[in-house]
Amino acid sequence: GLGIFIGAGAYFEDPVEVDTRAGDDRVEVELRFKEKKVDDAVADVTAIRLGPSDLATLTTGGGDDIVVGKAGGKLGDGATADARGISVDLAVSTGAGSDEITGEASVDLGSNAKATVFGIDGGGSIDTGGKGDTIAGTANVTAGDIDNNPESELVVGGIANVTIVTAAGNDKVTGSASVKVGENGTATVYGIDGGSAGSIDTGGGADKVIGTAELKAGDVNGDSESSFFAGGIANRTIATGAGDDEITVLSVAEVGDVSEDATVVLPNTGIGYSQIDGGTGETIVESIVESSVGDISVGSVAVQAFGVYDTVITTGNDQDEVAAEVFAQVGNVESGNAEVYASGIGFWTPTDRLVAGGGKDQANVSATAVIGDADADSLARAWAFGLAMDIDLGSGDNQIIADAVAEGGTAVHTIATGMHSSVTAGSDDDEVEIVGIATSGGSAIATGAGGVLDLEINLGSG
Repeated sequence: GLGIFIGAGAYFEDPVEVDTRAGDDRVEVELRFKEKKVDDAVADVTAIRLGPSDLATLTTGGGDDIVVGKAGGKLGDGATADARGISVDLAVSTGAGSDEITGEASVDLGSNAKATVFGIDGGGSIDTGGKGDTIAGTANVTAGDIDNNPESELVVGGIANVTIVTAAGNDKVTGSASVKVGENGTATVYGIDGGSAGSIDTGGGADKVIGTAELKAGDVNGDSESSFFAGGIANRTIATGAGDDEITVLSVAEVGDVSEDATVVLPNTGIGYSQIDGGTGETIVESIVESSVGDISVGSVAVQAFGVYDTVITTGNDQDEVAAEVFAQVGNVESGNAEVYASGIGFWTPTDRLVAGGGKDQANVSATAVIGDADADSLARAWAFGLAMDIDLGSGDNQIIADAVAEGGTAVHTIATGMHSSVTAGSDDDEVEIVGIATSGGSAIATGAGGVLDLEINLGSG
């Protein structure tokens, strides 16, 4: 049968302003579908919604405040689900105190389902004021097989389209999302996404911004086309201000075997389409990306794994560190095509740039691309690049370490380049260490290994 569920647990709309004033306050709403599977159901639930008018606000004032919104549930085959823990169209302002804002959305679906699920989203802003604050958005989706239904797409994000300002204090912003889908699925999953204009400003203090994305998909077969995207942090401007700050990303994507002339496209980006300003203090930016697709009996696969992509990173004036570890793999290729790209930082986009500023800075990058054995009539290529961006190390004793490894079995082309960049080393004692290693089976048509490619270095003084 057809079921329709529409609801908002706490819905603040024009001209409502909710103010809990001083004291330790707690606002918690949980709204779920009935735990009964209904075929072809349509569900739209939001636990806490501010808007859509431009006068709806939630203000908790002073004290240690907690705002929690939870949404989700179970639906059957052919369902369409829209679930949000907290939707912020205008503003949440928690004032002074150690505050917590948590949005959780979790949906369990049958086959041929479609879902849009966010922990925290909206076009508004969250301002937590002073002291140590925590903002966490979590979204999880489990779905069954997709039977050649092009409309069955899953879009899942921890935090999306929200401006976040935490001011002074040791603050933590976490966006986490996961998708598990059966055969022939299509999914987009990201930890933190800014949309068209999202930003995070953590102000003073030792702050942490964490983006986590996890995608696990079944086999792809039957002349299907499955497109996936995984990303830890995307489309964000992040300013960490004063203090020792950390930006940490983990993005993992796994797809099963490919057969029957199916096609798989799997881009996976740790930090992408963003701008990061580390401010003063010691800043650490770390991105870990892992992508894998199983064996290909008949089909075409493109895997692209980037630690940092289309992004400008400015680390400021202290001892800063930027690290990326990328691994991308495809199994054996019996018949078809396999392209695997792994890049630690950058991929020759116009905006890829690392500006280290003053202080003793370090960039430590590794990228590995792997393909198993391939049939002689197949096209299988593994490309690995450590650094592929412009680098300005500024002043201070700086160090760059870039490793690239490409591995392939029989009849696999492999290319590994440690650095394909331009480097401006500045006015102090700098060190650059580059490694490129490529290995392949005996019948590979072309294997190339190089430490550097089209490299331009301006060492400056020192």
